[in-house]
This record gives sequence, structure tokens and C-alpha cells, in this order.
Amino acid sequence: MPKKHGKALFQTGYDLFHVLNDSFSQLYEFTKLSEKQIDVYVKQYIPFINQDLSCFILNEKDEVVGFCICVPSLSKAYQKSRGRLFPFGFIPILRALHKNDTLEALLIGVLPEYQGKGANVLIFKHIHEGAIKFGIKRMILNPQLEDNAKVQTLFGDYEAVPYMRRRSYIMDLS
Repeated sequence: MPKKHGKALFQTGYDLFHVLNDSFSQLYEFTKLSEKQIDVYVKQYIPFINQDLSCFILNEKDEVVGFCICVPSLSKAYQKSRGRLFPFGFIPILRALHKNDTLEALLIGVLPEYQGKGANVLIFKHIHEGAIKFGIKRMILNPQLEDNAKVQTLFGDYEAVPYMRRRSYIMDLS
């Protein structure tokens, strides 16, 4: 993945969210993001992407066909600062951005027509190299549907261990 800056990175951000819409569209309870939502998210989050810890897969036409967005975990830093930024709570958070042993994978997606063709191998190779560069030893994945077999099989080569389960239940209140 070549490094992108400025407008090129912002355009890639817009493309990323369109890929997200297409790759997640078959998942239970997924609602596509609107253009207004995409615009807000790109402006809010794209400037903070570390390109060593995130990956965009491009096809021969330079179109985004897959991506993975990862960030250093800030959980321990937030605990240490007790949820307060001031007067000194921001210090552990800034430290955690630069020195951390845990990575959080926020989003990962591949267009349906590129799934099962090795895009995930390219993504994980890039993320793995970035993790080694920054001394990261483990990665936490955001929630995944238990019946999403495609994402569950992505981590077969790693020592993936479920550590949390979330469930929603429906109850008739009438």
C-alpha cells in the first residue's frame, strides 16, 4: 500500500466507506451509511489513520476493494486517566498512541467479488509488519456476528481466542 497524503487519503476514506457499505450489506441488521454520514466520518477519522497500522487494497484501476483500519488500544490509558483529560489525563493517552502492545481492529471489509481471493492475506501481511514495527504483540477485534463464517475463518492461522460475547434478546412487552 503506497502512502497517501492530503486529498488522496481523504478520497481513499470516501472509497473505504463505500466498500464498507457493499461488503457489510449482506450482514444481519446492517444499515448502509448515507453520504452525509460518510462525509462526517471521513472528516472526523481519516486524519488520524496510521498507515502502518491500517491497510487499503487497491485493484488495477486504483479503486479500493478492501481495507482494515487499526489503532493502538487506548483502554488502559483511559483507565489510568480515570476518564479525565485534564489536568493530566491526556498524558497516558498520548503515550498509548506511541507506545502500546495492543492493537484494535476497528473495521475490516472486502468487496464481495474480491472475497476468497487473497485480499485478506495482503491486509494481514501489512498489518502484521506494522505491528512488528511498533512492538505490538496482540490484536483485539471488534464484535463480529457468530454466524458470519467468512470473518470467523480469517483468523485460522492465528491463535484467536474469543474473549467476549454479546447477545441481544427480543421480548414481547405486550
